[in-house]
Amino acid sequence: MNLARLRVFAEVARTGTFSAAAETLSYTPSAVSQQMAKLEAELGTPLLVRARTGIALTDAGKALLARTRTILAEVRTAQAELDALAVARSGTVRLGSFPTATQTFVAGVLSTFAERFPDVAVTLVDDEPHHNVARLHDRALDLAVIFGVPDRPVGLDYFGVRLSPDDAVTVTPLLEDAYVLVVPSGHRLAEAPVTLDDLRDERLIGSAGTPGLTELADRCRERGFEARLNGFVCTDYLTVRRLVAAGQGIAVVPGLAAQHPLAGTVVRRFEGWAPHRNVLLAQPADGVLSPAASAMAAVLVHAC
Repeated sequence: MNLARLRVFAEVARTGTFSAAAETLSYTPSAVSQQMAKLEAELGTPLLVRARTGIALTDAGKALLARTRTILAEVRTAQAELDALAVARSGTVRLGSFPTATQTFVAGVLSTFAERFPDVAVTLVDDEPHHNVARLHDRALDLAVIFGVPDRPVGLDYFGVRLSPDDAVTVTPLLEDAYVLVVPSGHRLAEAPVTLDDLRDERLIGSAGTPGLTELADRCRERGFEARLNGFVCTDYLTVRRLVAAGQGIAVVPGLAAQHPLAGTVVRRFEGWAPHRNVLLAQPADGVLSPAASAMAAVLVHAC
């Protein structure tokens, strides 16, 4: 049996729907469905049935789930034991990250890792997640800190161009990063509580391809108004915040991107619903981590 498919099966059983499992794993629902179909074909028996409230397990599915949990736990234990035997005191780790993660917590992780494993050589590629997912697929990286947003598979870039298959990587959730509102100092929303309805008639910096803003625009439309995106294409959030300070509009950006104060701007959290992205640790779907890479993964998970 394919271990990656068992992980997908366990997530479907945990969440109860293909779409919820897809969001957690940063797959598309169709990719999750395909993985389940392949697993059922491999085993020669149905594992899932559609129910009114989501997905239900067949008797075979229930039996497999119990075994799957044991298998995945044993794999984690075996990996940890092998890592301990190898001591992970030498070797190389090729790590990918994206700018806001690097600036806020990955830099600290690198320092911690260097203190614990001074003889391990670490290389870092700080780039957009879809590029690093492609590098994982090509075995040019061992690990990558990436993010996933609803309805956007990790294999697609911001303009919908596919760079790698949806199931090129397996992921471990690290944290949820809620978006916040950035407004100029003195703006009417700089002091008051902020909700989605407050964006009505406001000029937002960004375009439909900007991560998180597609979901935001859909929610605004559901509430009876169109989000007024100014069409700026900019993935550097420091630049976006400087544009806010320069009076070009207000902006909705990930919380990680707004942790450090910027003169001339105020950061406000939304009351109620807000867009979010899932920060994930990714590795090649069919790869086995080296002891050094496993040690790096453990430090990253612990840091979050």
